[in-house]
Amino acid sequence: MPGTFVIDTGRTFAAALIMASAPKLKFGTSEQDISASGERKWEIQAAVTFMAEHGMRPVSEVVSVTVLGGTDPATGIVPGTPVEFENFRVGISTPEARANGRGIMGGKPWYQASGVRAMHGANGRQPVPAGKSD
Repeated sequence: MPGTFVIDTGRTFAAALIMASAPKLKFGTSEQDISASGERKWEIQAAVTFMAEHGMRPVSEVVSVTVLGGTDPATGIVPGTPVEFENFRVGISTPEARANGRGIMGGKPWYQASGVRAMHGANGRQPVPAGKSD
């Protein structure tokens, strides 16, 4: 989809902590959603803190990230563990006028990743090799 951006999570989030992981459900049902390619969709809730830049304060919020796979991609990751999302992407849903003419729906961010893994090292970050900057 045009308008989808790949995000460097290490430079975007000061922290990302997993809160929960569960099957992503089809809207209005209790049935697990399936991608067009037939893979199961999983929803990972993560508390993230965005990096403070240009004199702004850090901002924290909970994001819901969709990950595809046959089994729960966060199996074995304890809630509260610092995590990193692999191939993290963000997009904006298409804004549409409501059928009743009262306002617009959509225009909201959505998040996807190809996987999630626990972070290791000081503060959950991998050490930066000597001679390299973060």
